[in-house]
Amino acid sequence: MIITTNLPLKEIKSETMLDKRRIYDRTLEMCTPMYVGGTSKREAIASMKMEKAKTLLNTNRGEEECE
Repeated sequence: MIITTNLPLKEIKSETMLDKRRIYDRTLEMCTPMYVGGTSKREAIASMKMEKAKTLLNTNRGEEECE
């Protein structure tokens, strides 16, 4: 089983809410925690989409001004 989360292991191990603590305890029993660092792919994709949108908006504005 592979589970991904943005929660740091320290936060998972120090959870105070009983229902979450039970889930985390069972998860840690069954899985080996691994840290996978690096830059966020979703953030990079969102940035590229934003730049593309800006380019499209600027292109459309230029066409409107010419008319």
